Order: sequence, then structure tokens, then C-alpha cells
Amino acid sequence: MKKTLFSVILFALLCGYGNIALAVLPTISSTSPIPAGCAGTNLSLSFSTTGAPTTYSITWAGSPAGLPDVPAGTSLPFTAIPIVTLPTLAAGTYTGTFVVSNTSGSSAPASITVTVNGLPAVYSITGGGGLCAGAAGYHINLTNSDGGVLYQLKRGGGNVGSPVWGAVGTPLDFGVFNTAGLYTVTATNAGSGCTRNMSGATTITVYPVPIAIPVTGGGGYCAGGPGVAVGLTGSAFGTMYQLMYGGSPVGSPIAGAGTSVDFGPQTTAGIYTVVATDTSSPFCPATMPGSATVVVYPVPATYGVTGGGAFCVGGYGVHVGLTNSNFGITYKLYRNGTYSTVATGTGLPLDFGLFALDGTYTATAINTSYGCTTSMTDSAVLSYIPVVRPTLSIGADMGTTVCFGTTDSFYANATFAGPSPTYTWKVNGAFAGYGSSLVYTPHDRDRVAVTMNSDATCASPNVLTDDVFINVNPALVPTVNMSASPATVINGNTDTLNAVVINGGVHPTYQWYLNGVLVAGATSRMFYSNAFKDGDVATFKVQGCADSMGTGTITVHVVARAGIREVNANGSSIHIFPNPGNGSFTISGELNSIAGNEQAAIVVSDLAGRVVYSTTAAAVNGKIDAHVTLPASVSKGVYILNLRSAADNVISQIIVE
Repeated sequence: MKKTLFSVILFALLCGYGNIALAVLPTISSTSPIPAGCAGTNLSLSFSTTGAPTTYSITWAGSPAGLPDVPAGTSLPFTAIPIVTLPTLAAGTYTGTFVVSNTSGSSAPASITVTVNGLPAVYSITGGGGLCAGAAGYHINLTNSDGGVLYQLKRGGGNVGSPVWGAVGTPLDFGVFNTAGLYTVTATNAGSGCTRNMSGATTITVYPVPIAIPVTGGGGYCAGGPGVAVGLTGSAFGTMYQLMYGGSPVGSPIAGAGTSVDFGPQTTAGIYTVVATDTSSPFCPATMPGSATVVVYPVPATYGVTGGGAFCVGGYGVHVGLTNSNFGITYKLYRNGTYSTVATGTGLPLDFGLFALDGTYTATAINTSYGCTTSMTDSAVLSYIPVVRPTLSIGADMGTTVCFGTTDSFYANATFAGPSPTYTWKVNGAFAGYGSSLVYTPHDRDRVAVTMNSDATCASPNVLTDDVFINVNPALVPTVNMSASPATVINGNTDTLNAVVINGGVHPTYQWYLNGVLVAGATSRMFYSNAFKDGDVATFKVQGCADSMGTGTITVHVVARAGIREVNANGSSIHIFPNPGNGSFTISGELNSIAGNEQAAIVVSDLAGRVVYSTTAAAVNGKIDAHVTLPASVSKGVYILNLRSAADNVISQIIVE
């Protein structure tokens, strides 16, 4: 073809025709097949021509919608003709004719074919949302899908993961995502390679969580104690911090203030964590790093303190212990709060030993592995008992001097003998009996001994011995000497008769007779009466050892009553009137030994010598005139009045009726 054209041009030049135009019709020597296209893509027709065409036209069979004809006279590109952009074409095959033209005319039509592949169907993207950093994230989904189509999730234009095959009528879930960004989906038909963006997009927004602050605290403490503190090394403003135990909150949250956080002492054993929550929406939480473990150490078991009590001064003391003990536990004993001693548990009741200091004893148990301490219950109180000094002596009903042949009863006189003392009697070293008394008939110079074993508390010594020697008198006949005072008694006054017995024995018996008649109750050596008559004969009988008898008699002299005037050897005399009386008497007379003035003593005594009244009276030139009134407590009877000066003494009887 090029040779022909070249020949034509050369011929014209040689013949002198400078502007020769050859009448050559264009031809379409070849067309390349139009590849299948996707809706919305550009397709082009590649071709080769002759005759230098300058325009072209395309006519489509059936005038399909969206594929317009190219009218004749359209300028022809050099090598390829853009066919069409195919966004509106339905999938299918379209045919037409291609004609090129030049000034000489048009070429024969060439057939062309266009195949259009459909785009994947459009479905909507769902899912996404806002989340806190570190959260699981959100699902991203497609509302539907088709078979033979691959769906690719994209974030910011880049692929996320592998494409997912669709299935007819099946929604797609691309999974859970927590990376912030804008997510889209592109669908690709696996057969045609046609792609299409799915409808819409979804966004995942990631909110920051509270900054990580380590948990502090925890540790071990003894059961029953205050617990151990749990906290944070710091805190941030705008953040609330909640202590957690086993997934549950403990107490109220604490607002961060830029300082460390103290949740206070915790007493429940276990692991504690802290969750921090931002105070602004969406209130993102975060578990703080680390944890605090609280361990509750066991305290020793509680047992009671035993022992104690009272003990003798200077004795060994008493035991103090515990009702039980445990292995591995140390038990400390305290006296009045001050450490005393220590013992180790044995699994059995514990004995701290003997203690001889008074006071209150308490105990504590210590688990030395953890330092946990428990106070034991109760206490032992130790107190002193003073030592008592028993005494022992032998008493005898008949005394230690008895008449020959007399049976005597000996008994132990003891102090601090105790509730159940024992007594052992011996006579001349030979056993004679047990008990607190001994009855036997002694011989002269017998040695009677008793040994007492006292069971009195704190008796020292508790064993004592006493002995006595017995004198046995022979049976002698008693003699009696009789006297009367006064020798002569005023009628109605009391006269006192007295018997002095010689050889009466150890335990004589006495009896008075008046005019031969036994006087009942008159069984002592003295006999007095204010009813004596002049010439009455009083007889006194004494029974001595071995029933030996002695007798004495005296005749009573009674004169008529006219008051009483007593005259002593110095010639001093007093007159007492009335006498007998009711306790009020007048004393008048003279004390010859007083030349001037002197105070004389007036003393009234009973017959036993007991003073019942005393006073003084002035003796002026020896003369005395005094009034005596005895106390109302003085009973009726006979009394002795003694009037004394420095050098004189007058004695008289007075009778109180």
C-alpha cells in the first residue's frame, strides 16, 4: 500500500503536477476485538486503515439505550476510537458497523461487537461506633451479599484483612474492629473483575482511657486486726477510682486529685484491683496495673488461765497454767502486767510452773511465724496466807496435883489446830491413846505427854508436843481454922464467917451448917448472913483426899442495932448512919492521927475486894463529917468502907438494903 501511494505521488511530481490529488477510497484493513468491559468503564476500538480517512461513523444495531450512534463526519483519532463509558449499560453484547471516510468517499463497513459485564449489586455498610481504647471493638457488616462476589473491607483506602466471599441473600460480618478510622467495602465480581463500592461507610472512634497508675498496698495482718491499706501511687484529675474485690466494688469511688489514693485498710482476704473511669462521656474505664493481695494470718486459739490461789508465806507457791496449748505457739505469762516467763505449746494443757509472788497472772499466745498475738481468757490470782504458829498445852480437870486414886481427865489446849487435828497421848513414853483428851488414874510423878499434828492452813510448826508431870498427894485429914468479921455484928448487919483449910487436898468440897442444919448453897470457904442471931453456931465441913473429913465451928455474936461506930487501935472512931441504909450514908467522927487539916480517902469495896465507890472528904483538925451516896448500879448487899488518912485507917461494914 505504501508503495502504491509513493508511486502515485512520484508520478505526479515527475509530470510537473505539483498539487495533484489522488482519488483513493479509504479502507479498514483491520479492527482489534473490543474487550469485555464493566459498566462505568471506558472501552475503545483499535483499528488500521488505508486511504487516510479523516472521519468515521458507528451505527449500533437496535439503537440500545445508553449506547448512542456516532454520526458520519466525526473526526477520526489516529489509531483508536473511544467507544463509550458504560455506567448505564445493562450487561449484555452489543453489535454495530464502523465506517471511515475521506474526501474521496467512505470505506466498506466493518463489524464491531461490545460485551458489557454488570457491576456487583450495591448493599449498605452497618456497624462501627465509638469505643474506649482497649475495648473489644464493634462489628462491621454488609446488609446482603451475592454469590461469586468478593467483598473487601477497607480502612482509609487500604485493605483490612482478606476479602470475603458473598452468598446469595446472606448478610456479611467482617468481624470486630477497634482501630479508629473510616471503613468502606468494595465488591468484586470474581468472573468479570468488575468492582463496585458498597453504599455508605462506617466510622470507629477510639476514646482514650485513664492513664495507668500502679496499685499499691496489701500484705498480711493478724485476724481481728485493723487490716492493711490498699491504694494507688498517684491519680489524675477528671478520673474516678473504684476499688474492686472479686469483681464487685468495695466502698465508694474516689476522685483523682493528682496525688496518691488511699482506699483505707482492707480486712477481707483476697486480691484487690482498681478500675479508673473517665468522668466525661463515654466514661471510659481502665483497670489499673497490678493488684494488692490481702492475707489474713490466723491468731492463736484462746484458752483459759488456770491455777492460782492462796499460799503460805515462805512456801513453794502455787501452779499457774493454761487449759490447753497448741504446737508452734509461744505462751507468755505476765504478773500484774509485767513479763514473768514463757513456755512453748505442747498440744496439751500447759503448766508454767510454781509461783510464790502474789498478784494477778495473765497470759498471751504468740504465733511467731506471723507475730499474731491473742490474750488468753481469765486470770490466776495469787495471794499470801500468813503463817500461823500453833500452840499446845495440857489441861487437867483435876489439875496436875491430885489425890491418890483420883481419876483425872487430861485435855489438849491448842490454838491453830486446824479443822481435823490429830492427837497422840503417851504416859511415861508409852502410848496411851488418841483424841483430844485422855482419862486415867495417875501415879505420882507420871509424865503425861500429847503430840498434836495440826492441819491448820500455813501452820508452822504443824507438829507440837507438850507434857506435864503429875503430883499425887496422899490421903491426909484436913484441919479447919474459923474466924468472923466482924467478931461482933450489929443485929441486921452482915457477918462474914471464914474457914481456913489445911490439908484439904487438891479438890476439896465444902459445906456450911447453921445450928446443925445444912445451909443450901453455902459451899465455899466464906459464909455471910445478916440474919445471924446471937449464939448461933456455924459448922464448916471439908472433904479432902480419899474422902477424909475436917470440921470447924464458930459461935456468932450479935448486938442490938444503934448505928455503927467503929474504933481502931489509934483511938480513931467513926459513926455511919443509917446503916443498914438505901445507899446514902453519913460518916462522922475523929481521926486522931490528924492534927491539922487533911483530905481523907473514902473507899467502898464489895466482899471480893472490888471498889464500887471512892471519894475524898476534908478532915479539919481530925474531925470528919461527910455524906456518901453510892451509885445506883451498886446492888444490895454487904460492903466494906475504908476511911484512910496519911497515918490512919478505919474499916467498917455498910449494908445496902
